[in-house]
Amino acid sequence: MLIESIGGKCPCCSYNKMFQRYGSLGHYLLDGCPNCGFGYGSNQHDDDVHGVDAWIGYGAHVLASVLSPSIDGEFMLRDGNIEIFQDTRYVVINDELLSLDKNILRKKIFDWMETQDPPVFESMSTVFKYDQSDVDNHLSTNPIIFKKI
Repeated sequence: MLIESIGGKCPCCSYNKMFQRYGSLGHYLLDGCPNCGFGYGSNQHDDDVHGVDAWIGYGAHVLASVLSPSIDGEFMLRDGNIEIFQDTRYVVINDELLSLDKNILRKKIFDWMETQDPPVFESMSTVFKYDQSDVDNHLSTNPIIFKKI
C-alpha cells in the first residue's frame, strides 16, 4: 500500500504543504518541501537521497499530471492486468519540467502548491523523523526559501 499526500510540517522552514509518500516497505517513501527544498527519500534497499533530489522528480510528475488532463481510457485491462495508458501530453510536459533548473522547477511546484487548500487534518508529522543535524545540514546549503513562515 502506498499513500501520497500533501501535509506535514517542514522541519526547516515550517511550511505545512510537503509532498509525502508513505506506506509499505519497498516503495520509495519521501518527504519533500517545495518552499525550502528540504527532502529525504528512501526505499529501504538502496542509498538514501537527501535534499531536493529526494522529491523533485515526484514533484515534476505531480505538476505534469495536473497540466496534462487525463483522457478517457487512462487505464486499460489487458490479459487480466491493468496497464497504464501513457498520455503523450504528460510525457512531453514531464520531460520539459525535468529539463529545467531545479530551483526554477521547485518555484513552479511551489506556486502550484500555494493554490492547493491546506490539509483538512493539519498534521505536524513527517514520513521520517528528523533531528537538528538534519535541519542544520540542509540549511548549511543556503537554500532559497520562497515564503517565510
